[in-house]
Amino acid sequence: MPHDNELPPAEAYAFLGQLFPDGLHDALLEKQLCPDGWESSPLHQAFHPSAEQLYREHCRIRENFERFKKMTSEKRGEPFSPEPPASFEDFCKDRTTEDSPPESDPQSEIAELLGNCLWDVFSDNHDVIASDDRVVSLGSFRGSGGTIADFFGGTSWEPETDLWDRGHDYLRFYMGSIGIRRRTPLTPVYELIFQRLKKLGADWRYSFPRIHLVSFRKDEAVEDNVTNYSPSDSFAKKEEAEKKRG
Repeated sequence: MPHDNELPPAEAYAFLGQLFPDGLHDALLEKQLCPDGWESSPLHQAFHPSAEQLYREHCRIRENFERFKKMTSEKRGEPFSPEPPASFEDFCKDRTTEDSPPESDPQSEIAELLGNCLWDVFSDNHDVIASDDRVVSLGSFRGSGGTIADFFGGTSWEPETDLWDRGHDYLRFYMGSIGIRRRTPLTPVYELIFQRLKKLGADWRYSFPRIHLVSFRKDEAVEDNVTNYSPSDSFAKKEEAEKKRG
């Protein structure tokens, strides 16, 4: 059930249709985003990175993996010897034809790029505010990915259908542009989305990425007897904690 300040799921889904009336595969989107053509646009690198870009990504992933291995070894009291990274030449030799990006499909790739950036805008703890001041919630992180995947696939909204059974994989847009944002500036895509939001009279509320601290201290009343839990007492304690934090 949506909160009072949120659009119902069907209306939130319809909002995407207002934002992109002809869907994400609209042929006019290429002209708007890439006046000189998709393959001539820097955005093309999002799905067709150079060998140098792929090598940098490989090194970043490997560096994180080695850092994790070091932490694990130190925790176990075991010696750690990092493996030297492969050279760029060896990296290129090890790549196969399967590693190469597929042939360019402008409409599908632009649609996928928009879908990833929509997740960045509508999800990731940010809020899109409709003109009536209600939040356009597309669901949780995974739920947003599934909703955008449905819209990408042109699925009509059927409230009785389970989110995970509508034929489109949420993983396609889960975590948005995280895997491609370092390949090329995505500013033109965000500009297009925000221009359209502005035309709809919508607003956007940014939330700085952060980790919420969790207290594992058990409440004495709950620890002694869970039936002693009092919603009013719990609310009062929460309010007091908020005052101290403020």
